[in-house]
Amino acid sequence: FQPMNPMLLLLYRLFFPKHCAVCGALLRNGEEMMCLTCETGLPLTGYGHTPGNPAEQRFWGRIELQRASSFFFYAPDNGYRSLILQLKYMGRKDIGRYLGRMAGSMLQKEGFFEGIDGLLTVPLHPKRLRKRGYNQSDCIAQGISDVTGIPIERYGIVRTIYSETQTHKQLIERWTTTRQAFALHPKAKLDGKHLLLIDDVLTTGATLSACAEAVLQQASSAQISVFTLGIAHLD
Repeated sequence: FQPMNPMLLLLYRLFFPKHCAVCGALLRNGEEMMCLTCETGLPLTGYGHTPGNPAEQRFWGRIELQRASSFFFYAPDNGYRSLILQLKYMGRKDIGRYLGRMAGSMLQKEGFFEGIDGLLTVPLHPKRLRKRGYNQSDCIAQGISDVTGIPIERYGIVRTIYSETQTHKQLIERWTTTRQAFALHPKAKLDGKHLLLIDDVLTTGATLSACAEAVLQQASSAQISVFTLGIAHLD
């Protein structure tokens, strides 16, 4: 790798400036994805590696988890919601990887990843994957892997049933839609592993629970933990 000539780099930044993914302000030197103001204002949950935190509570009585955590609060009236929307619908894969690294660095210091053998992402149905071109959960997982060195499971969960977006569905609809929608990849080798299941936003937990059930039913000796970038308030 040869570094860009300083003059060419200056010209590149002049004609192709980077802007904050939250507020749109021009980024300064040293700022990568968000301006300093927006990065320091990120509404972090502070859940970290705390047993019984609100992210874990959404799975109580549904599936057996080792631990769960979410990085920041996701809400319609919150400007940081745009980070997830850009990641999912505007091709901003770099946002997922950046936030994955950011969250990974913080959680690693708290021991959240101790004992975890592999990263497992919530899959998209092949039809949606072709349309979007990438899986946003894979981008988040790559960022976490960059920091921790934990490998992403190449053969994990597959989505067998196509459904419309879950965003505007009520609780009962979400659970009905996602139940039995996932299965293990035929080449999956997950027995005996502690797996971190990764998604973009935790709402009801229906999708993540269905994924975890698919793993635990077919790889009974596996253990599951969960991480999401955002956590939404339930109405």
